[in-house]
Amino acid sequence: MKHINLTQLALAFASQADLKSRYRRLQRFFREVVFDYDAIARLIMALFDLYDQSYYL
Repeated sequence: MKHINLTQLALAFASQADLKSRYRRLQRFFREVVFDYDAIARLIMALFDLYDQSYYL
């Protein structure tokens, strides 16, 4: 598992907003968002054209 430092992520955004404001915006986003991991897996499969191939996990 990889941990993400929100301060570093906030620094990466090009914005005129204060760093603290960008940090709080990221906190709110990650607190409220729910990731659909099945949809992410389907997206990755489609992007790399893996549907027509055999693979072993």
